[in-house]
Amino acid sequence: MPAKEPPIAPYSAEPSTTHTWLLVDGRKLEIEPGKPLLHRMCTTCRRNFVYDVAAKEWYAAYPRMFNFDRLVAVTPRWLSEACPGRHLPSDEEAWKG
Repeated sequence: MPAKEPPIAPYSAEPSTTHTWLLVDGRKLEIEPGKPLLHRMCTTCRRNFVYDVAAKEWYAAYPRMFNFDRLVAVTPRWLSEACPGRHLPSDEEAWKG
């Protein structure tokens, strides 16, 4: 049976209108059964954001092969600021945790 795209209920539009998204509608996935997520990546700054449909919240994330690392320390800042317009060296530190 082919995999199907998880249903995504209405969600907060996006973490920021200043980013240039790789996929306009984001990537819908379900890592854990019954817990749909929406992943968005900015092609300009390379920041990744995930919308947790169940929790109804966006968070900054580092994509792994089979899941995402939640970047707790930078989430409030990344969600509140505009796209920096380029990849920042400080983001590398955020990805390391």
